[in-house]
Amino acid sequence: MTVTNPGGSGKGTVFLECGIHAREWISTASCLWMMNALINDASLSYLLDKFKFIIVPTLNVDGYVYTHTTDRTWRMTRSIQSGSSCVGADPNRKYGH
Repeated sequence: MTVTNPGGSGKGTVFLECGIHAREWISTASCLWMMNALINDASLSYLLDKFKFIIVPTLNVDGYVYTHTTDRTWRMTRSIQSGSSCVGADPNRKYGH
């Protein structure tokens, strides 16, 4: 989770990304639970006034579907790697930062 104050808007931003590893189904379910709570629990409305929420419930959609249809233990994406016969990439290890 990241909290920032972009452009001096007075509102912070909360960014939640879930489901980055395909086999970790609970992270997607947790994001959906949080979204439901923010929308339907009146005692949390102050959070919506204070923060802008950006929520990505399933970041690795193709891998997530693959774990439901083919291989429950798969964790990567289903992308084809150029110059290789390997399928999949670990989405949180593909960047220099």
